[in-house]
Amino acid sequence: MSPRTDPVHEALDRWERKGLIVPDVAARLREETEVEGARTGRRISQYALAATGGAILLVTVGVFADWLWPQLGPGSRSAIIAVLGAGVHWLGLRAESRRGWRPAGFGLQTAGLLILLGAYVYSQERWTNASAGGIAIGLLSLATPFLVAPRALKRNTVMPAVHLSLGFAYLAVFLDRATTLSDDAIVWVLDGVMVVVAVLLILELIRSSDHDSASRALHAFVAALYSALVLMILTGLGPLDLGEDMVWALDAWLAVVTLMTLWGIHWAPRPIRRDWFERHLATCVLMGMILGFASGGSLDAPPEVTALLVAGVGGLGLAYGVHRNAGPMIWASVLAVVVASWYYGMERAGALGAVPALALTAALLFWLSRRVGGEG
Repeated sequence: MSPRTDPVHEALDRWERKGLIVPDVAARLREETEVEGARTGRRISQYALAATGGAILLVTVGVFADWLWPQLGPGSRSAIIAVLGAGVHWLGLRAESRRGWRPAGFGLQTAGLLILLGAYVYSQERWTNASAGGIAIGLLSLATPFLVAPRALKRNTVMPAVHLSLGFAYLAVFLDRATTLSDDAIVWVLDGVMVVVAVLLILELIRSSDHDSASRALHAFVAALYSALVLMILTGLGPLDLGEDMVWALDAWLAVVTLMTLWGIHWAPRPIRRDWFERHLATCVLMGMILGFASGGSLDAPPEVTALLVAGVGGLGLAYGVHRNAGPMIWASVLAVVVASWYYGMERAGALGAVPALALTAALLFWLSRRVGGEG
């Protein structure tokens, strides 16, 4: 977005024309906005590049391991992977403390933890589960998050969320390597731990009185929510064997996440509120669009029902977005309505009954466009 078309610049231009602020103040405010906007853009680019670099580093380690594999035994392979993971994580810690290298440091630390996790998993080739070696590896896996997390809690708000998400994977490896629990039992244990962690994080959010502590708890809680999605899928496909009915559990998860996002926008204490909540709500609409199609498929419903489910998600989002004048929410909701209309039109191509339904949808969007313009 060009600085001259940015909403802040447009507001400053309007206030200057109306004499609400003097030209000198308006110029200084424009300059500050441009500097801060450029800094934000650079920060986003840094994190995107760091995430990509971390992914490529994982591929690099995989290629190196593939070359080295034939020359080593399983124990040596596991040890080398573990050393590589620890080394990459250490480099990440060093990079984080250097000016301008913070996002790269986060990416290196995350990649290092994933490599180390892979070493623990691969160690099964050398030491079977519940053997002396397997128990030792399992205990190392359990100890790793407790060794690395405390330092991150004091330094930033990003890595604690990463450690929380990966902590469930490390716990799963411990349960698999050091015990004789079945896969289904391990999933149930992880579910129980997730419930306890979620309750503790909610209590921490309620107690948070400053921005930094609230940010740490908030980022960790969001990571827990999406980790819960993974656990829900594992539980549904594993112990519960839900099959296609799994989609209803995902619908329930999305409903909870949406309600929590709305709570964060409207009713959360001031230290918890963030600008990105409304963008996350738009993401919920997009996920609802996808789950709407999946739910219709699970019901083996006719196209009218599936289209209404998806369009209903878009309609609710439009009602909220227009009322709040929330751009991301409006665009996500319009996409849901358009996709639902396209789907219905394709499924009922040649059917005269589809014409008035699609025409009514178009008329509704034109009317909303007029209403938004009138309110503006």
